[in-house]
Amino acid sequence: MDKTTPSIQSLAILGDLLEIDIIKALKSNGITFNQSGNEFKDNSTGIINQIPKQLIAQYEARLQEKDNQIAWLKQQINRF
Repeated sequence: MDKTTPSIQSLAILGDLLEIDIIKALKSNGITFNQSGNEFKDNSTGIINQIPKQLIAQYEARLQEKDNQIAWLKQQINRF
């Protein structure tokens, strides 16, 4: 089976679809991340990445929406 290196955008989409913190998932598998400007670099142990503040804000808003939905669903379940 051939292996490829996914783009940062692909990883971000995958994380959103699975509703997981992709950075934590990769770190738990031995991949380290460091910030250095706005460049993406392969340092043979991981990816160096500085996420734009707007993307972080969008991510945090989605996490809050998810938490709100979970709380609402729990309330609905408890009603029965």
